[in-house]
Amino acid sequence: MYRNLRKIWRGNGSIGLIIYDSPTFCLCIEKMNNLESSSNSTESVKSNGFTVLELLVALSVTAVLAGLLLTISVQILNTQRQSALELETNQIAQFVLDRIQEDLQCALFRNDGNAWMEISIRHPLNPDWQDPENPNLAKPDMVRNLWAKESIPSSTIEGGKLEDARFGKTSTWLRFFTQAPDFDIDSNNSGGARAIGYQIIRHGITSSPSSSQRYHLFRSDVSEKNTFVRGYNLTDYSENPHQDENANTLRLSSRIKLPIISDPTQVTAFSLATNIVDFGVRAYAMDFNNSYGSAVLTQLFPTTETDAEHSFRSKRSPKPIDEEGRFPDCVDVMIRVLSSEGAKILERYEKGLVKKTNDLSNEDYWWELVEKHSEVFIRRIKIYGQGI
Repeated sequence: MYRNLRKIWRGNGSIGLIIYDSPTFCLCIEKMNNLESSSNSTESVKSNGFTVLELLVALSVTAVLAGLLLTISVQILNTQRQSALELETNQIAQFVLDRIQEDLQCALFRNDGNAWMEISIRHPLNPDWQDPENPNLAKPDMVRNLWAKESIPSSTIEGGKLEDARFGKTSTWLRFFTQAPDFDIDSNNSGGARAIGYQIIRHGITSSPSSSQRYHLFRSDVSEKNTFVRGYNLTDYSENPHQDENANTLRLSSRIKLPIISDPTQVTAFSLATNIVDFGVRAYAMDFNNSYGSAVLTQLFPTTETDAEHSFRSKRSPKPIDEEGRFPDCVDVMIRVLSSEGAKILERYEKGLVKKTNDLSNEDYWWELVEKHSEVFIRRIKIYGQGI
């Protein structure tokens, strides 16, 4: 009976069954082998796919990486834009301060009782100044931190850093005589004295009524001949400009007060730079007669008196130090340059197209917009000119 027994080996070498060597038992073994082969094939197919959990993990990792790449890209674009705006304002400031420095370093005076330098704040609005239609949205007439702390004799007067100063709606109006090289390449550059003026005026880029309005820093440069004819007393230039002069002729003495050309087909004359929203100076006298053996700066302008216009007029010799109207020895110049992007935002606000996003007053919100989109540049300039 057992002579037909046979060992059936599985694939791993172990004994699976011992059966009779008969057709019936062989058929059973074949069916069992087919079932095992089918099970192994199903497991192989399952092992080649992804589970739902695996897909969710993959999607989560992909989303995190995409978010990181997007954040990095946005930061790179913002940095590039900010760098471009800073480069723009730096170039404007460098050009403006270089021009002012060249003029001031060659400033001159004479001890003849005439006004050889005049500086004023809160002076009357220039006739060409163009305010927004809504006066509540115009540049505020805010004055603060005009004095350096070390120059204040009384603790009741507010002082501070020049970069935090406010020089009013019209900013500083600076006038003086200089022997600096002439800006006009067609001039002879003979070294004669010329009247120079700097002031901010809100005006269109051109004289056209539809032109976009910007804050311009105007540089008025009277020719040597017209300066000689008009005389060397800035009070006459400021208070009595020649109204009978040809308004469309450049480099007249009246340009010290009225620098803009009235012809609408011409670009505004003498506009040194656009988007200068504040311009201020501090003038100092240098006293070398002290026990420390070094110079001590005494602030001449703005004065610490509560003068509504904060005006300064130099009409005397530079000595002694306490003499009224002394010609300054050095000047700190401050300009606040608005970026081109900030200029568009400010223009929209002044047109009433941008609403306030907080509870600040109109004046404070105007300055908040300006501070967010502008930079302040300061330079100390030594005046080397001597009395004549």
